[in-house]
Amino acid sequence: MLDIIEAYINRHSLLPSGGKVIVAVSGGADSLCLLHLLHQLCGTGKRYAHVQLHAAHLNHQLRGEASA
Repeated sequence: MLDIIEAYINRHSLLPSGGKVIVAVSGGADSLCLLHLLHQLCGTGKRYAHVQLHAAHLNHQLRGEASA
């Protein structure tokens, strides 16, 4: 799966050289999976060593008890 994602990233030039990437994380399975996969690819000693990966999460508490 990482090979497919890496090919897509390269084909579309998605990761800036020496840049920072902020991943919006809702806490759902899809955004956590995205964060996990990018974490495996970005950072010191990894394929995209020049990319700093950051996660951003904002809890709007729109789902009542589920937001707690």
